[in-house]
Amino acid sequence: MSQTANYDQIIYNVAIEEGLSSKLAGFMVQQAKFESNDYQSDVFKDCNNSYGYKYVGQSLSNGPCNGSPEGDAYAGYNSVKDSAREIARWIKRREDQFKDVNTSDEYSAVLKKNGYFGDNLANYQKGLKRYSDAVKNLMNQAITKHPTETILTGITFFGLLGYYIYRVVKKK
Repeated sequence: MSQTANYDQIIYNVAIEEGLSSKLAGFMVQQAKFESNDYQSDVFKDCNNSYGYKYVGQSLSNGPCNGSPEGDAYAGYNSVKDSAREIARWIKRREDQFKDVNTSDEYSAVLKKNGYFGDNLANYQKGLKRYSDAVKNLMNQAITKHPTETILTGITFFGLLGYYIYRVVKKK
């Protein structure tokens, strides 16, 4: 597994651990890849900051790191996990706004509405879309990595569906 794929998996797993849907976890991976220039930016390398998140005294940050072009500082983190956890919790605090998000365009619009980024919305949406294939691959790996669990989940679902149908028909 490449280091980039490893970061993708770490971020995805943290988002799931924090209670986000797999869809939102995928959008978080796209966002991290875009914000960090596919994990190549100085802010990512020096600060473990996957999202270009500015330092404002966050509890998961270990303090200010590199300066930003705007004159303030980016948040520094001990690990990529802490950076992802910070964003997942930011999303959770706005959970009602993200509940109906189904596309990266909608995800970007909610971020913009909440002042997450200063760029124009179209540029941000285009940036996230560049990484949609990587997220699709990540989601497919989750299914193929655990085929037994996937099959058992399907069997359980159809078993329960059959039982429910049987009960409804039996009542009539």
